[in-house]
Amino acid sequence: MYRLNHDTRIEPPYRPCTVFDMIGGVGSGGFIAILLVIFGLTAEEASEEFANLSVNILDNHALDVETRTAALRKYVDDLLAKYKIDETTRLLDANDRSKGCKLAVVISYKNHVGSICILRNYSSRQDQTPNLTITEAVLATLAIPPFFNSTQVLKNASTFDYIGADWTLSNPTQEIVAEAHESFGAEEKVACLLSLGCGHAGIFATPETSAISEWNRLLERLAMDGERKAESIGSQMGRLGLYHRFNVRGGLERAGRMANMMNPGVIMQHTQAYLGELQVSQQIEVCTNALRLRIPVASLDQLRYLGVRKSLSPQLPPLTKTFVMRKEPWEFIEKVLLSERGISDIDGPRMLLVTGIGGCGKTQLMLRFMKEYKSRFIYQFFIDGSSEDRIRSDIVRNVRALGAEHSQKAFEDCLLFLSQPSRDGLSLLLYDNVDDPNLDLSSLLPRGNSCAIAITSRNHVLGELDPEVHLPLGIMSVEEAMELLLHGANSSAPVTDQIRKDTATLAEALGYLPIALQQACAYMRQTKCSVSAYLARLSGSKAKLLSQKVKYQVDMQSISTYAAFEMSFGRLPVTSQRFLRLLSYFHWAGFPLELINQAVQYSFSDYEQTPVQHGDSFFVGKQLLEVIFLRDGEWEATNLDEMIISLQNYSMVTLTHGVGTILVQMHPLAHEWVRECTPKTEKHEYQCGAILLLALGARSERTASTQYLASHVLHMTCLWNGLYVNDTIAFGLILHRNGIYYEALRLREAAAKELRSCLDKKDRALSDFLWSLSRTLSALGQMEAAKKLQEEVVKMMKDVLGERHSDTIMASGSLAVTYRYLGRLHEANVLQEEVVRLSKEILGDRHRKTLMASSNLAATYHDSGRLHEAELLQEEVLKWRKKILGERHPDTIVAATNLAVTYASLGRLKEAEVLQELMVKLRKEIMGERHPDTIKALNDLAITYCGLGKLNEAQVLQADVLKLRKKILGKRHPETIMASNNLAVTYLSLGRFHEAEVLQEEGLKLMKEILGERHPDTIKASINLALTYHSSGRLKEIDFLLEEGLALSKEVLGERHPDTIKASSNLASAYRDLGRLNEAEEIQKEVLRLSKEILGEMHPNTLAASEDLRITLHRLQRPKEAEGHQMNDSLQPSSFPSAGFNSNLISASTDATQLLNNDSITSSK
Repeated sequence: MYRLNHDTRIEPPYRPCTVFDMIGGVGSGGFIAILLVIFGLTAEEASEEFANLSVNILDNHALDVETRTAALRKYVDDLLAKYKIDETTRLLDANDRSKGCKLAVVISYKNHVGSICILRNYSSRQDQTPNLTITEAVLATLAIPPFFNSTQVLKNASTFDYIGADWTLSNPTQEIVAEAHESFGAEEKVACLLSLGCGHAGIFATPETSAISEWNRLLERLAMDGERKAESIGSQMGRLGLYHRFNVRGGLERAGRMANMMNPGVIMQHTQAYLGELQVSQQIEVCTNALRLRIPVASLDQLRYLGVRKSLSPQLPPLTKTFVMRKEPWEFIEKVLLSERGISDIDGPRMLLVTGIGGCGKTQLMLRFMKEYKSRFIYQFFIDGSSEDRIRSDIVRNVRALGAEHSQKAFEDCLLFLSQPSRDGLSLLLYDNVDDPNLDLSSLLPRGNSCAIAITSRNHVLGELDPEVHLPLGIMSVEEAMELLLHGANSSAPVTDQIRKDTATLAEALGYLPIALQQACAYMRQTKCSVSAYLARLSGSKAKLLSQKVKYQVDMQSISTYAAFEMSFGRLPVTSQRFLRLLSYFHWAGFPLELINQAVQYSFSDYEQTPVQHGDSFFVGKQLLEVIFLRDGEWEATNLDEMIISLQNYSMVTLTHGVGTILVQMHPLAHEWVRECTPKTEKHEYQCGAILLLALGARSERTASTQYLASHVLHMTCLWNGLYVNDTIAFGLILHRNGIYYEALRLREAAAKELRSCLDKKDRALSDFLWSLSRTLSALGQMEAAKKLQEEVVKMMKDVLGERHSDTIMASGSLAVTYRYLGRLHEANVLQEEVVRLSKEILGDRHRKTLMASSNLAATYHDSGRLHEAELLQEEVLKWRKKILGERHPDTIVAATNLAVTYASLGRLKEAEVLQELMVKLRKEIMGERHPDTIKALNDLAITYCGLGKLNEAQVLQADVLKLRKKILGKRHPETIMASNNLAVTYLSLGRFHEAEVLQEEGLKLMKEILGERHPDTIKASINLALTYHSSGRLKEIDFLLEEGLALSKEVLGERHPDTIKASSNLASAYRDLGRLNEAEEIQKEVLRLSKEILGEMHPNTLAASEDLRITLHRLQRPKEAEGHQMNDSLQPSSFPSAGFNSNLISASTDATQLLNNDSITSSK
């Protein structure tokens, strides 16, 4: 140190702790290391302190053990006071004196002298460092029996006895190198390794007496024997030019004969003489230059394994004993790594990328592959991919283990070796847990065609860089998960059906995630509890169970599902952590990213309906959303991209393509863990943010996110009762738009009650919302309740706006539509005609609302059998819409579609077909093939095809409609169920009775669940199923279904409703086929009477009823009466319903229906 400071003349001068990166030692050498590092002393100061210790304590033979130990403790206390260090300071506490220098002191355990323990001033990945106080560290280092008592330290309610490690280790050089290897990394280069000794090697034996003098001599010989190791190390490292060993000769080896040699003054004289020797002086100069220039010579990995003739090959991690084969992933791995390569394949190593959430079984699957195909590869390397240093270290270790000829290879040499072609075959390298997204892996991989490389990672983005060789490993299949649970639990009980059922339930509850399943197996095996018992525990203590670390098998680490999630979550940027916490308040699947863009568009604040001022929760949520999604108050889509990428980096989310948007999904257990681990103080703001974000997606016009929002509203059911009224309204709109009417009704009724209590009756917001509520009632078939509410709204508007206000007129028009659905066609006609008259007077003949009112009146004419009047009115509407709006406007297309339906009813099916095909083409061009209105147009065209007898074409179209509605609206949406009904009716016409039955039975079940048994569409579906049973010969079942359907139709719609009349006609036809002719005649006479009264004598349904009665009378052998119901050919258009059964094909393309699809009167077409 003196020479170094003399040469550099730096101020302040160098101290050992500023020159060396690590200082270590054992016994008195360890004490000196503590002085140099923890106290930050100079070499001179440390020498002086050690001399004082030697004279007063170490060499004072008059002291007994107790007294010497007490004296040592006092000496340390005085030393701390002298250098102003708090006596409570611990080794791991921050310490400016050390200047970043690392300390490694070797001590031992009293009760296990053969083992060692390393005291450090830094944390180690290898093992947990005892965090002793400085006093405890010094006492433990010097506690050499029988001179001192052991040092007792209380830790975790247990007492540890430490002693000096002189007995175990006389030269700690290799241990210090190993510490540096672990701390700095295998590839870190070393410029200087300085070793200080105290004597030559000798032959020693344990004293036969307990005399202190004998033990002294033994320790001296142990210390001198450390030179043996030094000489061995020197022979291995000397040629590298970085190892420098200094040892004072002529000193301690003669201590047995010359007791006064232990005098510090004498030792100093011998030391000065040693340093003055020419050879030693030259060696000191070389060492000084090495410290000054700091030129790297060799890596720590080379030093650690230098001279080893044959390194031990690192073992593969253990394979779980309950491994379950995963067929599809396994076949993919075999294909990528084992299949023959073609000429066109790119040169380079075979590459496989396996990604997935922590605990999904990536490593175990690859270990099984390595075991299964060991003979196919000349080498198999398992490489820890957690960091660049670990990768470099493991590759070097594996290569050097291949033989002495590789023992000096550096990392670059190892990569070059692995890249060279071999006649013996391929080598397989598994880079495991390459999770760090910032790791540049390309420089750490061998080149050439001689390797197969498999990489496991939580980083899904890594796999997307090469999709053809990417295996995104998800959860287990149901069968795989059950196999794991049944065999892993290791129960001796026979597997009953109930156990299998419980096992399937448990697998589902754990999300089929391998680590969670393994954890459950371990727990059940250790506690001897059954699957059902574990399920009970899981329902009450899921967080506790999945957080516990459970030992699964002897040779494997303990596992914890939640710990795996925590590790990934902890590596995320703060903004991504916040985003993930926000997502945890939504349903775990199907979150549309388009919702965020939509929320930004509306400034995180603009609801479609805000009848009252927002509450505090709104502003709390808005602030959170702005913190997550804005940077310096500005929105950039790239910020969201960065968060999504970081979440994929650790497989915390996966992305799938929805319709018009990307969908985000989390594993259910990870989703639950993130929410549970959100700090209690932050839970409220995340809840508010989630509610606000979801409410911003509530729009009357369909958006890309609309179909995906309902599941999230339902996920928040537990919050409904505490929602602010504006959020309740928004959630109700989302559910209504997705056909979830019962739940929408619950929310809308709650909102209506609150609005009635806080808004004046004259407030327009109240009337608008009540109209929305009436829409939900209509959708549920509760037409009387809808009518009552609409009549109330019309009265409110008349009182506030007046009878001649356009919105009042439109409300009246919509009420007329409800009358039509109720079968009150006369009232509907009268009211709708009045609406058209007023619209023309106030708004003008060509106004958009006037044309819509005319279109609705035409629909009423159509249902009343006034087909020619409907045709004339619809042609007029179409003409004006073409002139005003243009042929490609959506309203013009609707008008043409309605006219086509009337053409079909008039029997002009060819004209209807041409017009509908044109409208389908236009809708596809303007709105796209997946737009709901385009799908409705396809449905209408299919119905026309059925009328034309083009059943195969109709079936193809209806199958497409059903497929699209399932994808866009979901399987349980009413329109999807109606599409299924229509396809079933066509199957029936094609004679495919079984397929029709399956669809109709499933559809009827869903309708009962979603719409209720009393909904008109449910009644129609029940009647259609009865007709299918009739066609397939199940005659005994149809009369009950038809009678039940007729009774419900009478109750819900009334006896005079056209659908009730049709139901009566179908029942009569069934009675006739069953031979119950008199009952059939009685019903058919009533059907004919009502048809004439309500629909008119010339309505197609009336004429069909007359024909049905004629057939029945003929079978009753009453020909004269039958002749009275014979139709003239001139009166029978081709579109008349055939005599007998009439199935219900459902079309919904009129303006009236469109009006009901809007959420307020003012926004309707």
